[in-house]
Amino acid sequence: EWSEEKPSSVLDKHAHFKNFGIALLTLFRVATGDNWNGIMKDTLRQDDSPHAGKNHFMIIISPIYFVIFVLITQFVLINIVVAVLMRKLEVTS
Repeated sequence: EWSEEKPSSVLDKHAHFKNFGIALLTLFRVATGDNWNGIMKDTLRQDDSPHAGKNHFMIIISPIYFVIFVLITQFVLINIVVAVLMRKLEVTS
């Protein structure tokens, strides 16, 4: 994760997973396609601090989560929104 001592390329004080609100905003950025691969790469970084737990499984889980999340949000949900808008245009015409 991002910290003052160990800055990252994408995760910073405006995009991180340290609290629920900012995590939702970060996932919204991912859903819109705003540098989602950079966010994913930053989640793969190892935390070398002594108080950090050793989450070696994150190297496997993080890419799987982000790819599935992007596929669902960008392809499925956006197509649903477009379909609803097209239906509304059809009804009004």
